[in-house]
Amino acid sequence: MDIRYLEEFVHTAETGSFKQTAAHFFVSRSVISRHISALEDIAGARLFVRDRHTVRLTDAGEVFCREAKIVLRDWNTALDRVREVSEKKLTLVRMGYLRNAARPILAQFIREMNRRYPDVRLSPVCMEHHELVRALAEHNVDLALAVNISPELSGGYRSTSIYKDHYTVVCAKDQRLAREKGWVDLDDLRGLPLLIPDSYVYGGTSSFIKDVVDDETMAISRAFYSDADILTLKVETEGLFAFSSTMNNILFRDRLAVLPIVDVDTSFEVSAFYHDDFAGEGFEACKSVFEWCNAHMKEWQPSLALEP
Repeated sequence: MDIRYLEEFVHTAETGSFKQTAAHFFVSRSVISRHISALEDIAGARLFVRDRHTVRLTDAGEVFCREAKIVLRDWNTALDRVREVSEKKLTLVRMGYLRNAARPILAQFIREMNRRYPDVRLSPVCMEHHELVRALAEHNVDLALAVNISPELSGGYRSTSIYKDHYTVVCAKDQRLAREKGWVDLDDLRGLPLLIPDSYVYGGTSSFIKDVVDDETMAISRAFYSDADILTLKVETEGLFAFSSTMNNILFRDRLAVLPIVDVDTSFEVSAFYHDDFAGEGFEACKSVFEWCNAHMKEWQPSLALEP
């Protein structure tokens, strides 16, 4: 499919006129009609309702139009970045990152990169866990900022450790374990109704939980979450328990009780993973600044100095 088909489609959706779109793109009306028909064949849905006087979007066309505008925006952004790199002789580094893992250091990393290496331009993209694993394997990103508890990442890539963290259990403050004990062990975990992370979004955390708790506990776990806001809400209102890292606990502020896990190693590292072909100035610059982040991390987040 030619990207111009999407531009013609969006223009037609906004003007409601094949004639105006044809004039805008300097082609005949029949060409526009043929391109729209090709898009409808690709999408498997009718995108416009046509009559003798008007053209309007179908329900499917409304959805397709919103998505097409996003694609066109990303396409134009990609072209701008390519032109900038080409004209200014910059080195472009494509960086994928997990939102929660990158939160503590991403702004500091980008600022320091801009200060030290103005000829290296970062192109950061937030991804879910499986998207990030695939993007790194297929060389769609040069580096991935993620946790090392996923064997898909930690098993075969060069990496730079950035900071260490550990998991705790969080629950509502009126829970008995929070009031009477203040910590949990494996026996406690086996009896808890756990809130489980979505394995697509939190692949590493999901695998960790399955390794720590038994099948019976997993069987009685009755809820899933895909973001920290849902985790907080469900734990507060439904009597559930959840695993959470030190960095995520900062988000909960005073709303939840944080219970250390005492008899199992819950530590992990957040690292930058590099694909095999990533080398040269971009690699050396990123590696150097990630090492700088590692050295200064506890100044930004003193809570990381606490042992699990």
